Amino acid sequence: MDESIDSDQTGSHAHAVPEPDRASPQRSPNRLFRGCLVLIVAVIVSMAGIWMLFVRIDASLHPQAGPADRAYARQVAQEAADHLGHNPLVTSAPSASSEAATPSDISAHVNISLKDGTSVQEAADLLASTHEAALHTKDGTRKITLTVSMSWTLGGTSIAADFDASRATTDIISTTTRDLTPVGEARTIRQGGSSLLGIDYGEVGSPPASLTSPSGSRTWKSFTMAGWQVTSTSNKTGQFATPPMEQIIAAATQTSATGSITFEADPGSMSVTGLATDDGGLAPEAAAPVVHALSDCHAAGLTQLNLNTTTGRHGPWRTLVCQGRTWTPKDDGVKGQQEAAILNKAAEL
Repeated sequence: MDESIDSDQTGSHAHAVPEPDRASPQRSPNRLFRGCLVLIVAVIVSMAGIWMLFVRIDASLHPQAGPADRAYARQVAQEAADHLGHNPLVTSAPSASSEAATPSDISAHVNISLKDGTSVQEAADLLASTHEAALHTKDGTRKITLTVSMSWTLGGTSIAADFDASRATTDIISTTTRDLTPVGEARTIRQGGSSLLGIDYGEVGSPPASLTSPSGSRTWKSFTMAGWQVTSTSNKTGQFATPPMEQIIAAATQTSATGSITFEADPGSMSVTGLATDDGGLAPEAAAPVVHALSDCHAAGLTQLNLNTTTGRHGPWRTLVCQGRTWTPKDDGVKGQQEAAILNKAAEL
């Protein structure tokens, strides 16, 4: 009987299922999913915060114009147009426009036509009075760029240019007067947008008297004489180079019937195209007369003389630089030897 009991107990133990180890529980798939979801949300929130911070910094560094800025610009443009529209010198209905990119970049623009024959002084006074009417208030001067485009004919010169009416009235009158100095001698005076003031004298028999007269703004002046096209560009303050223009053109015509000469007051350079031939390039004999006419480079207000050669070998230019009062080669090697040959030939004249 005892053996039967032992046998039953042994069998029951043999078929018993072992319990799981409670000391090392398995990770739930749902718990892992929730952890990943929390991590993703945290990353998204962090990125959104960084983006909002960037937007705020960018807005503080590059503020955009708002409705008040645009209304302000329109008001100034309209007040300027109203003032001009009541002046008897204005023959067209003023056309006003405005723009506000940022709170510090606001502009107003008015376009008008003047009665032909309106003098330079009358035009300058009109701009000054427009400044007073549109920009002066009891609280001070409005901070805005005010431009007036005026077109008319005076003394045979066709004028169509933008004039800055934002400066002080004395500066407006001075700048406008200097800009219009070539009136009566120039064929056209043109300027618009961000371009330079352009003065074209057309075909002339001698260099224009106002060619080197200071301008009120950065300006280029152009004319054609004896087949040669000449362009002179001022520096930022309106000052021009003052080389012996007539002697230079006379020297250039000894070599070629046509060509172009360009002056840049800043940095004080002169460039000549047309002395070289298609076959032989720039011969010392061809360049020598022009160099000889500019023997005193300091007196001519030049620091560099660029002579174009049609051959591509060793580059298209041979350059001389002013040292003291005389020209010297700029380059070494073959180019320097060619530049020295030009100087030697000029010294023989």
